[in-house]
Amino acid sequence: MALLGLGLHAGEPSVPPLTAAQRDAHAVFALLAAAVAAPDPAHPSLGATLALYAKNSGTDASRYEGLEPAARRILAGTTTTLVAPESTSQRLFDLAESILAHLSTVAATRADLQPADFATTSLGLRATAHLARYHARRLLAAVHYNLFLRGRRLAELYAATLDTKTALDTWSELVALLGTRDTVTFGHPALTLRGAWGAELIRLEFDYRDLEAMCCPPDESWLHEKVWSPSRN
Repeated sequence: MALLGLGLHAGEPSVPPLTAAQRDAHAVFALLAAAVAAPDPAHPSLGATLALYAKNSGTDASRYEGLEPAARRILAGTTTTLVAPESTSQRLFDLAESILAHLSTVAATRADLQPADFATTSLGLRATAHLARYHARRLLAAVHYNLFLRGRRLAELYAATLDTKTALDTWSELVALLGTRDTVTFGHPALTLRGAWGAELIRLEFDYRDLEAMCCPPDESWLHEKVWSPSRN
């Protein structure tokens, strides 16, 4: 199954919005596995520190560019035929928005027309949207961090720290959404979120503070330096 371009094509029959949201959640999990996930991730965040996350490569290196190769390519000024991290990031953002839009459509219908387990299913799907947003931002932070490691430019580290803060805020929202639940299964056995979300948040907060201590407050000159900016397709 293709991982990108999973929206409906012209001529395809429409599907119920809840089914479409579950399809998008499947796509999030598949995309993370193919493009981002370490083979045996120790944490649900796929790396409790940015330094660890920035080393991740997915399970499909023939299609998706790794985070370290991406930094080398950017510094060399070359191109790639692979799906770049910024494209994966954008796809995750788009899938998150699609999931939430489909859920809003279901929620707007009369309660008696909603599935009996909609509350539980909706919780899991919203959590998946948060997870997609987290990784979308974490991917950009990782590219900035790898550029910093290779170029030693503190402006790139500062950019990585800003994206890390946005990712951390999203993880905080995920923890608030799930509460004390460590496992949520919704609509299909394959759609399951598992993790010590609150404990991972503490580790991510420590990492953010370490990054902040390395580069903040930024030198005024850094703010005028040109840093990598992801292209949007």
